Amino acid sequence: MHRILVVDDEEAIRKNIERLLSLEGYEVATAPNGQHGLVIARSMLPDIVITDINMPAMDGFAMLDALRHHPELERCIVIMLTAADERDSMRRGMRLGADDYLTKPFRREELLDSIHSQLKKLDRHNRDKEHAVARATALSEEKTREFSVSNLRPQVTLIQIFRTSASPA
Repeated sequence: MHRILVVDDEEAIRKNIERLLSLEGYEVATAPNGQHGLVIARSMLPDIVITDINMPAMDGFAMLDALRHHPELERCIVIMLTAADERDSMRRGMRLGADDYLTKPFRREELLDSIHSQLKKLDRHNRDKEHAVARATALSEEKTREFSVSNLRPQVTLIQIFRTSASPA
C-alpha cells in the first residue's frame, strides 16, 4: 500500500483529500503546514507528498527543498498545490524538484491521474533498479567463477608437473 502525506493549512481541503485517498486504498497522513509535514515525513517515509505552497510556519517550497536534501526523502514524489495560477510559482516548484503541480480548485480525477502517473514512474524506476542490480549480481557471480577457475588452473598444472617429475623413470 502506498503512503501519501497531505500538507495543507486549509483543514477542509486537507480532510477532503485525505478522505478521497483513503477510499482509493492509500495510507494517508496529514499535516497543517510544512514544518509539521516534515516531521511526519521523516517518520512515515511517504511515497508521495501532496503539499500546498502558501502555508504558515513553513511553505511548500521550503518543505520541498528540505525533502530534497534529506537522504531518506529525496526521492519521494512531490505534488504541489496552489490557488495561484502563476507561471513563476510553477517554475520555482519545478526547479526545486517538484514532480507535478496542480492548481486549486482541482477535480478528483486530476489529482488521482497525477498520483497514478507518478506512481507508474516510480514503479518503472524501481523495476529498472531491480534489473540493474540483478545484472550486476549476475556479472559479479560470473567474474567470481572465472576468477576461481583461473586460480585453479595453475595449481592443477603444478600438481601435474610435480607428479610427472616425481614419478620413477
